[in-house]
Amino acid sequence: MLSLIANIFALCLYAFSSIYLFSSLKQSKPLNTHYLLGLAASAILLHCIGLYNSIIMASGLNLGIQNMPSIILLSVNIIVVISSLKKPLHNLLIFLFPLSIVFLLLSITLEGIEPHIVSVNAGIGAHILLSIVAYSLLTMASLQAVLWSWQNHQLKNHHLGRIIKILPALQTMEALIFELVLAGVITLALGIAVGFTFIDNIFAQQLVHKTVLSLFALLIFTIVLWGRYKLGWRGNQAGKWVIGGFSMLMLAYFGSKLVLEIILK
Repeated sequence: MLSLIANIFALCLYAFSSIYLFSSLKQSKPLNTHYLLGLAASAILLHCIGLYNSIIMASGLNLGIQNMPSIILLSVNIIVVISSLKKPLHNLLIFLFPLSIVFLLLSITLEGIEPHIVSVNAGIGAHILLSIVAYSLLTMASLQAVLWSWQNHQLKNHHLGRIIKILPALQTMEALIFELVLAGVITLALGIAVGFTFIDNIFAQQLVHKTVLSLFALLIFTIVLWGRYKLGWRGNQAGKWVIGGFSMLMLAYFGSKLVLEIILK
């Protein structure tokens, strides 16, 4: 019951934050970033409380498909809010507030699905934590790439709408994409390395697709960084690779979970 109440209040705060954000844009009012981040932080706290009772079980962690999208999005929200204190990342909240509402509703709707319990020791816990942080950083990089592409298209066509006026300069947006990819690649590589060290039979039938696709995603993101620093790739070219790598990473995890936990049940 506590989990449901916390989730409902988190939904309300995410919805209120979305209304504030979009109404400010529609009326061309300057955003009060402290107020916006305060709302986001309150929603995140309630989101954490709601997820805690759904995840923590006596026998381990429930990391089923009903919880993982919400966990990753919560992690993205936390990183964005903290990073926004120093970098202009709060523009990502345009995407994240509505997505938070969708995934929280999904988590509540799928609550009756059989839990997927994972027994956790220090090594497995480190692998899970690193993987979640890596997915979060690379999700942010992908959203930033989509936003950069749209911003670039609007500017080239001289469509200077309200949202364009509040976004940082293209060069700043572009630099943030590569910073996020670099941090995500380092974290993903560490997560995979810890997985190889502590997970028995990482190429077993139920894990092989996730392992192979995650390695391909790591390769794609590494190519993005190589293209940036060796070939001078810019936003459009790199953005396509970033989105491709993100798609591979999401397929690796959520595709496998969808098949194993729902389709084959």
